[in-house]
Amino acid sequence: MAENTPTVLEQAMPDWKHREVHQLRIPATDANVMDVVEQLTWNRVPVFRGILRMVGLGTRRYPADGRVLTALLSGPYTVLYRSPAELVIGGVVSLRQREIPALGDDAVSGFRSLRGPGLVKAAINFSVDGQTLSTETRVLPLGRRARLQFQLYWLVIRAGSGIIRRSWLRGVRAEIKAGA
Repeated sequence: MAENTPTVLEQAMPDWKHREVHQLRIPATDANVMDVVEQLTWNRVPVFRGILRMVGLGTRRYPADGRVLTALLSGPYTVLYRSPAELVIGGVVSLRQREIPALGDDAVSGFRSLRGPGLVKAAINFSVDGQTLSTETRVLPLGRRARLQFQLYWLVIRAGSGIIRRSWLRGVRAEIKAGA
């Protein structure tokens, strides 16, 4: 991405309360890196898979040949944007158990405009610039109660979240090397 060019993640979620960024050098490749991110299977990210199985107390299966992104998209997340240089997924959880409005035809604008106390918005991107693959996570809890509840949750999961993101990046790099 060109210097000072806003990412779609920045357009979808310009404000956030919690954020983490990780990056990794990848080998030069003719492969579409975002295709590799989307097609990555659990066998390339055993640490990520193990953490999720532990957290879920073994109640959810993550087959080795299953796609990581498919599992994420089976929850509250949806693809907001996809190009050869960036993939953005966003999710919204309501702590008040209210229905979350549809994002509309322009998912990025729809996601950005979602507001309301008790909502927690999260967006994750993967972007590639030359030989650097990065991922950024942004979270915005809306309302006092949501901020307090998410702050406690973030204190517990922050380290594991970083391990998961770095594992995902290493899995993509391993897949690119294997395909070279």
